Amino acid sequence: MILDILNKINKLKIILASTSPRRIEYLGKLGVKFEIVESKFKEDLDKNQFQSVYDYCLENAKLKAIHTGLQLKEQNQQPQPNIIIGSDSIVVYDNKIFEKPKSLEEAKSMLSLLSGKTHTVCTAVHIEYFNENTNTKGSSSFYTLTNVEFDQLSSELINYYVDNYKPLDKAGSYGIQEVVAASFIKSINGDFYNVTGLPIHDLSTNLRKVYIDNFLEK
Repeated sequence: MILDILNKINKLKIILASTSPRRIEYLGKLGVKFEIVESKFKEDLDKNQFQSVYDYCLENAKLKAIHTGLQLKEQNQQPQPNIIIGSDSIVVYDNKIFEKPKSLEEAKSMLSLLSGKTHTVCTAVHIEYFNENTNTKGSSSFYTLTNVEFDQLSSELINYYVDNYKPLDKAGSYGIQEVVAASFIKSINGDFYNVTGLPIHDLSTNLRKVYIDNFLEK
Protein backbone atom coordinates (compact mmCIF):
# COMPACT_ATOMS: atom_id res chain seq x y z
CA MET A 1 0.00 0.00 0.00
CA ILE A 2 3.02 2.33 0.09
CA LEU A 3 5.30 0.82 -2.54
CA ASP A 4 4.51 3.52 -5.11
CA ILE A 5 5.43 6.34 -2.69
CA LEU A 6 8.14 4.52 -0.75
CA ASN A 7 10.96 6.61 -2.23
CA LYS A 8 9.18 9.75 -1.00
CA ILE A 9 8.39 8.38 2.44
CA ASN A 10 12.02 7.31 2.84
CA LYS A 11 13.15 10.94 2.51
CA LEU A 12 11.55 11.54 5.89
CA LYS A 13 13.25 10.84 9.20
CA ILE A 14 11.31 7.90 10.62
CA ILE A 15 11.75 6.47 14.12
CA LEU A 16 10.55 3.07 15.28
CA ALA A 17 10.03 3.33 19.03
CA SER A 18 10.70 -0.36 19.60
CA THR A 19 13.52 -2.86 19.79
CA SER A 20 11.23 -5.79 19.00
CA PRO A 21 13.12 -8.03 16.54
CA ARG A 22 9.92 -8.84 14.61
CA ARG A 23 8.81 -5.21 14.27
CA ILE A 24 12.28 -4.23 13.12
CA GLU A 25 12.41 -7.12 10.64
CA TYR A 26 8.98 -6.61 9.10
CA LEU A 27 9.11 -2.82 8.87
CA GLY A 28 12.47 -3.21 7.14
CA LYS A 29 11.12 -5.83 4.74
CA LEU A 30 8.29 -3.44 3.89
CA GLY A 31 11.03 -1.21 2.47
CA VAL A 32 10.82 1.59 5.03
CA LYS A 33 14.07 3.23 6.10
CA PHE A 34 14.02 4.02 9.81
CA GLU A 35 16.05 4.44 12.98
CA ILE A 36 15.49 2.38 16.10
CA VAL A 37 15.04 4.14 19.44
CA GLU A 38 13.97 2.17 22.51
CA SER A 39 11.15 3.92 24.33
CA LYS A 40 11.76 4.46 28.06
CA PHE A 41 8.05 4.38 28.83
CA LYS A 42 7.59 1.97 31.77
CA GLU A 43 4.26 0.46 30.64
CA ASP A 44 2.80 0.70 34.14
CA LEU A 45 -0.69 2.02 33.33
CA ASP A 46 -3.61 1.00 35.52
CA LYS A 47 -5.75 -1.27 33.33
CA ASN A 48 -8.83 -0.49 35.42
CA GLN A 49 -8.78 3.14 34.27
CA PHE A 50 -9.76 2.23 30.71
CA GLN A 51 -13.19 1.54 29.27
CA SER A 52 -11.87 -1.34 27.16
CA VAL A 53 -8.76 -3.49 26.90
CA TYR A 54 -8.21 -2.03 23.44
CA ASP A 55 -8.14 1.54 24.79
CA TYR A 56 -5.44 0.37 27.19
CA CYS A 57 -3.40 -1.06 24.31
CA LEU A 58 -3.81 2.16 22.30
CA GLU A 59 -2.63 4.30 25.22
CA ASN A 60 0.50 2.17 25.63
CA ALA A 61 1.36 2.60 21.94
CA LYS A 62 0.68 6.34 22.17
CA LEU A 63 2.87 6.86 25.23
CA LYS A 64 5.71 4.82 23.74
CA ALA A 65 5.78 7.15 20.73
CA ILE A 66 5.39 10.33 22.79
CA HIS A 67 8.08 9.35 25.31
CA THR A 68 10.48 8.52 22.48
CA GLY A 69 9.87 11.98 20.99
CA LEU A 70 10.61 13.57 24.36
CA GLN A 71 13.79 11.49 24.71
CA LEU A 72 15.04 12.73 21.34
CA LYS A 73 14.09 16.31 22.18
CA GLU A 74 16.07 16.13 25.44
CA GLN A 75 19.06 14.91 23.43
CA ASN A 76 18.54 17.87 21.06
CA GLN A 77 18.82 15.60 18.04
CA GLN A 78 18.65 17.33 14.68
CA PRO A 79 16.86 17.15 12.40
CA GLN A 80 13.73 16.36 14.36
CA PRO A 81 11.96 13.14 13.39
CA ASN A 82 9.13 13.46 10.92
CA ILE A 83 7.43 10.25 11.98
CA ILE A 84 7.61 8.25 15.22
CA ILE A 85 5.91 4.85 15.31
CA GLY A 86 4.91 3.37 18.67
CA SER A 87 3.29 -0.04 18.98
CA ASP A 88 1.91 -2.34 21.66
CA SER A 89 0.52 -5.87 21.51
CA ILE A 90 -1.69 -7.75 23.95
CA VAL A 91 -3.48 -11.08 23.98
CA VAL A 92 -7.10 -10.95 25.15
CA TYR A 93 -9.32 -13.78 26.32
CA ASP A 94 -12.63 -13.34 28.16
CA ASN A 95 -11.87 -9.60 28.39
CA LYS A 96 -8.69 -10.37 30.35
CA ILE A 97 -5.33 -9.05 29.16
CA PHE A 98 -2.40 -11.42 28.75
CA GLU A 99 0.82 -9.44 28.39
CA LYS A 100 4.39 -10.70 28.71
CA PRO A 101 4.61 -13.24 31.53
CA LYS A 102 6.74 -12.29 34.53
CA SER A 103 7.81 -15.87 35.23
CA LEU A 104 7.88 -19.32 33.68
CA GLU A 105 5.03 -20.40 35.96
CA GLU A 106 2.90 -17.49 34.78
CA ALA A 107 3.67 -18.43 31.18
CA LYS A 108 2.47 -21.98 31.83
CA SER A 109 -0.69 -20.65 33.48
CA MET A 110 -1.42 -18.39 30.50
CA LEU A 111 -1.06 -21.19 27.98
CA SER A 112 -3.26 -23.47 30.09
CA LEU A 113 -6.00 -20.83 30.06
CA LEU A 114 -5.68 -20.33 26.28
CA SER A 115 -5.64 -24.07 25.52
CA GLY A 116 -8.56 -25.22 23.37
CA LYS A 117 -9.98 -21.70 23.08
CA THR A 118 -10.04 -18.75 20.69
CA HIS A 119 -8.32 -15.58 21.87
CA THR A 120 -7.79 -12.19 20.29
CA VAL A 121 -4.48 -10.51 19.57
CA CYS A 122 -4.65 -6.72 19.59
CA THR A 123 -1.80 -4.63 18.24
CA ALA A 124 -2.16 -0.87 18.57
CA VAL A 125 -0.07 1.59 16.59
CA HIS A 126 0.38 5.30 17.25
CA ILE A 127 2.06 7.58 14.71
CA GLU A 128 3.36 11.00 15.71
CA TYR A 129 4.21 13.24 12.75
CA PHE A 130 5.90 16.60 12.25
CA ASN A 131 6.43 18.54 9.02
CA GLU A 132 9.17 21.13 9.54
CA ASN A 133 8.40 22.85 6.24
CA THR A 134 4.82 23.70 7.22
CA ASN A 135 5.41 23.55 10.99
CA THR A 136 2.47 21.21 11.37
CA LYS A 137 2.26 18.24 13.68
CA GLY A 138 -0.31 15.70 14.75
CA SER A 139 -0.93 12.03 15.32
CA SER A 140 -2.82 9.01 14.05
CA SER A 141 -3.78 5.89 16.01
CA PHE A 142 -5.43 2.58 15.27
CA TYR A 143 -5.58 -0.98 16.50
CA THR A 144 -5.94 -4.26 14.64
CA LEU A 145 -7.57 -7.45 15.93
CA THR A 146 -6.81 -11.04 14.94
CA ASN A 147 -8.57 -14.12 16.35
CA VAL A 148 -6.38 -17.13 17.06
CA GLU A 149 -7.75 -20.60 17.89
CA PHE A 150 -5.56 -22.90 19.99
CA ASP A 151 -5.78 -26.68 19.93
CA GLN A 152 -5.94 -28.55 23.24
CA LEU A 153 -2.51 -28.34 24.88
CA SER A 154 -1.50 -30.97 27.42
CA SER A 155 0.33 -29.93 30.57
CA GLU A 156 3.34 -31.92 29.38
CA LEU A 157 3.44 -30.02 26.09
CA ILE A 158 3.07 -26.66 27.85
CA ASN A 159 5.80 -27.48 30.36
CA TYR A 160 8.20 -28.60 27.64
CA TYR A 161 7.58 -25.51 25.51
CA VAL A 162 7.95 -23.02 28.35
CA ASP A 163 10.96 -24.74 29.95
CA ASN A 164 12.84 -25.02 26.65
CA TYR A 165 11.76 -21.90 24.75
CA LYS A 166 11.18 -19.52 27.70
CA PRO A 167 8.68 -17.16 26.03
CA LEU A 168 8.98 -14.42 28.65
CA ASP A 169 9.33 -11.71 25.99
CA LYS A 170 6.06 -12.55 24.24
CA ALA A 171 2.52 -11.40 24.98
CA GLY A 172 0.39 -14.42 25.79
CA SER A 173 3.52 -16.54 26.29
CA TYR A 174 3.91 -17.64 22.68
CA GLY A 175 5.31 -16.35 19.39
CA ILE A 176 3.41 -17.34 16.26
CA GLN A 177 6.58 -16.83 14.18
CA GLU A 178 8.13 -19.82 16.00
CA VAL A 179 7.20 -23.03 14.22
CA VAL A 180 6.92 -24.92 17.52
CA ALA A 181 4.42 -22.37 18.89
CA ALA A 182 2.62 -22.15 15.56
CA SER A 183 1.91 -25.88 15.92
CA PHE A 184 -0.50 -24.98 18.77
CA ILE A 185 -2.73 -23.00 16.39
CA LYS A 186 -5.71 -24.61 14.67
CA SER A 187 -6.87 -21.49 12.84
CA ILE A 188 -6.31 -17.76 12.51
CA ASN A 189 -8.81 -15.14 11.39
CA GLY A 190 -7.19 -11.84 10.46
CA ASP A 191 -3.75 -10.42 9.77
CA PHE A 192 -1.00 -12.94 10.56
CA TYR A 193 1.56 -10.16 10.97
CA ASN A 194 -0.64 -8.51 13.56
CA VAL A 195 -0.03 -11.50 15.82
CA THR A 196 3.72 -11.00 15.45
CA GLY A 197 3.37 -7.40 16.67
CA LEU A 198 3.08 -5.30 13.50
CA PRO A 199 -0.13 -5.19 11.41
CA ILE A 200 1.50 -4.63 8.03
CA HIS A 201 -1.61 -3.81 6.00
CA ASP A 202 -3.15 -1.34 8.44
CA LEU A 203 0.24 0.25 9.14
CA SER A 204 0.83 0.70 5.41
CA THR A 205 -2.55 2.31 4.80
CA ASN A 206 -2.13 4.64 7.77
CA LEU A 207 1.41 5.62 6.80
CA ARG A 208 0.14 6.38 3.31
CA LYS A 209 -2.62 8.62 4.65
CA VAL A 210 -0.25 10.43 7.03
CA TYR A 211 2.18 11.11 4.20
CA ILE A 212 -0.41 12.25 1.64
CA ASP A 213 -2.32 14.42 4.12
CA ASN A 214 0.69 16.04 5.78
CA PHE A 215 3.83 15.79 3.64
CA LEU A 216 2.82 15.56 0.00
CA GLU A 217 3.31 18.91 -1.73
CA LYS A 218 -0.04 20.08 -3.04
